[in-house]
Amino acid sequence: MTEPITLDTEPAQQAALAWRDYGDQVRAHGQNHHLTLDELRATVGDAYSPYVDAKQAELRARQAAYARAAAIAHGHAQRLSNTATIFETTDDDAAVRMNALLADGPEFPGTQSIRPVSNNTVSDEEAQLNVENMDRIAKSDLPGAGMQF
Repeated sequence: MTEPITLDTEPAQQAALAWRDYGDQVRAHGQNHHLTLDELRATVGDAYSPYVDAKQAELRARQAAYARAAAIAHGHAQRLSNTATIFETTDDDAAVRMNALLADGPEFPGTQSIRPVSNNTVSDEEAQLNVENMDRIAKSDLPGAGMQF
């Protein structure tokens, strides 16, 4: 593999901006009412005050629902932005590690190797056999062989 591994953050930043804009639009749309409650009261009169009260509750619920949808969009934008930031801060380190694994395989210095870990669920002999089997699998021609465990 001759191409360097990079993590492209530009699409994530663009998507985060789009989600932020969408959240702002949703919030603005939820606050836009065709007729204010005072205008509605003046239009229909006191005889329809139960209707106006119900309409007021409906408008509050509608505005709250739009605010929740906007908060979800803004949260998604924040997660995308955080992901892009993580990619930017860890891109070089991750690329070096991935390139080392792809170029030199699991024997490259600094990469993790298979080692037994005792958690008192298997004997040391069983753990050693597991390690030997995993080494055999890693060195075989099977699909997925050479993967880190």
